Amino acid sequence: MFTDSSFILGNFNAKHPLWGGSVANDRSNELSNLLDDHAFCILNDATPTYCSHSYDSRDALDVAFAQAQISSQVVAGLC
Repeated sequence: MFTDSSFILGNFNAKHPLWGGSVANDRSNELSNLLDDHAFCILNDATPTYCSHSYDSRDALDVAFAQAQISSQVVAGLC
């Protein structure tokens, strides 16, 4: 399913403290387990990507992940 150079990017509406969410939800726990099982690293820096004015909250809902083997190259390329 994944190769050594796989990326996962998207708006998953998966809140989790690991990537900047305020709380964890069921969707994020499933995603976190998948990432762990397949050696993905989180590329987000915990910066919120969504702000709710109604609930006065901020979360990182847009997230990016890369396989551990290439994550340092990806992050270095972003800086």
